[in-house]
Amino acid sequence: TLSIFSELPGSKIRGLYYQQGLFNDSLILVADHGLFKIDDAGLYSSLGTIPGLGECKFAATSFSFCIISDGLVYLYDGASIQVVSVPDDLRVTDVASLNNYFIFTTEGTNKFFWLNPGETVIDPLSFASAEGNADFLEGVQATSDELWFFGKTSAEVWAPSGQADAPFIRISGRIFNTGCASNSSVAQCVFNANPCLIWVADTREVVLAQGSITKISNDFIEESLRKSSTYYGWYFRRNRNDFYVLTTDLVTLVFDLSSGNWYKWN
Repeated sequence: TLSIFSELPGSKIRGLYYQQGLFNDSLILVADHGLFKIDDAGLYSSLGTIPGLGECKFAATSFSFCIISDGLVYLYDGASIQVVSVPDDLRVTDVASLNNYFIFTTEGTNKFFWLNPGETVIDPLSFASAEGNADFLEGVQATSDELWFFGKTSAEVWAPSGQADAPFIRISGRIFNTGCASNSSVAQCVFNANPCLIWVADTREVVLAQGSITKISNDFIEESLRKSSTYYGWYFRRNRNDFYVLTTDLVTLVFDLSSGNWYKWN
């Protein structure tokens, strides 16, 4: 039986984020235009205002917490929220963090920018291009000391370089002809006790990346996804089992990473 954990002002939850140790293990979320944290007792505190209407993306470093809302970048340092300008006024589609850098993908380009650790201004020269394939970037995720960049029809993997001027470098041989239908479908999961990524590919297959990319969907799942237009993925663990949950505009599907079985939630 479900029970109410916390009641917030506002009617629309635009995004939730949790990272162990962040804000004393609080759940962070955006509801309507408000940024909130909720403790383990369900008590909430207002942290400020995040304008916008669409889904929010989140990432955190040791220095600050980042929110992407309607293509704009907001940083919260524990005391206040500030807007971070992106060079060329590009709109941001996704954010990840690695080694205390924030990494941003931008709309309609193959460029990504990074914000140096502890800084609040993006250097116009702090960018690189994911050029393994000639498609635009959809999103980015950090996992196992790697950055996975998702294009519309491809994916490629970068890693820290150790160089201050170019802190990330493409890994040779890690370019895949598997795209991403929606960056909102990408979730960090655990498979065989190791981190992995799962998402909906451009072919409407569901794939798992752990070094290489493997299809985990079947014909029934793929047919359901072809009839859908929105895809939202997330991960949870219960009773030592790991689950990837995929909600579309038509159905909610659940993949049990322990058994390899798919289920439909009613």
